[in-house]
Amino acid sequence: MNITFYGVRGSTPTHGEEYLRYGGNSSCIFVKSTDGSPYLFDAGSGIRKAGRDILKNENNKMENNKSGNTISSKKIKLFLSHHHWDHILGFPFFDPIYTRGYEISVYSGAKDGLRRRKMSWEESIKKELDVSVKSKSINSELRRIFEGQFDKREGYFPVSLDELAADVSFHDLHSNDTVNSPLTVHHFLHDAHPGGMSTYRVEENGKSFVYTGDYESDFQKYDVKFGVIDKKLISFARNADVLIMDGQYTLKEYEQKKGFGHSSYTKVCEIAADAQVKKLIITHHDPSHTDDILDAMEFDAKNYMNLILGKDISVVFAREGMKVAL
Repeated sequence: MNITFYGVRGSTPTHGEEYLRYGGNSSCIFVKSTDGSPYLFDAGSGIRKAGRDILKNENNKMENNKSGNTISSKKIKLFLSHHHWDHILGFPFFDPIYTRGYEISVYSGAKDGLRRRKMSWEESIKKELDVSVKSKSINSELRRIFEGQFDKREGYFPVSLDELAADVSFHDLHSNDTVNSPLTVHHFLHDAHPGGMSTYRVEENGKSFVYTGDYESDFQKYDVKFGVIDKKLISFARNADVLIMDGQYTLKEYEQKKGFGHSSYTKVCEIAADAQVKKLIITHHDPSHTDDILDAMEFDAKNYMNLILGKDISVVFAREGMKVAL
């Protein structure tokens, strides 16, 4: 599978000459499976360009298919980490939803799932639930959220959900649910961010990556190195090829912003080291952090991982357009 970053900012998109190298769009990651099936993680402002590229690629496929060289696929799976504006504001500008013939399945953690009994990661493996075959839930919690975003009557948007040309369905996930075909997407629902957060582990052909979404370590609640949720995340991400994680703050900034729902890059390095991942990609960059600031943070994070923690784990800060092949 191949990973492409279309949006790496947190909180709000930003723009200007000092943000060109890392990019200013908010969270969106595109993943293409080995058979070419498209997956998206989060629908921040970066999804607008992702949608245009998907349509362009599909048109090229159709041209090639005339000679029998490839098979066209218009089924898209979109997984949301949560429903805060910076992670969904791009969805109304995602061109495939206005294109007839596309099937777009949107998944996200149900808030009531946080009140359900939490199972261990080992238990969840035994209980894999293929929710990809579930029918569209008209009354799903997730659909109600997007009905609000597309509320034509209240004047929030000029198009309603029912007027979209594509077949868009919404699926509420509970902790330990798994979506199969062709990628395997495991779901971990937790409250390491205000309002709840969905973290995903994606697997194909023995390769895996974990996308945490917004994440604040809960170590400070217990005055220990790793809190309760940290330990569950470490188990969930164990031995992943890539961990994509929110490390929005410097340690000094974090001291001023505890409870905002984001981590320092030093704590993220510690979690990645304990999980024994092969590569750490830090994302959800603060909108006030210029390219030069992010360069300095990346340099410090590499040194912290390699020199202070003594781990031979690659550390990079996500940039728009960056690609990772697994």
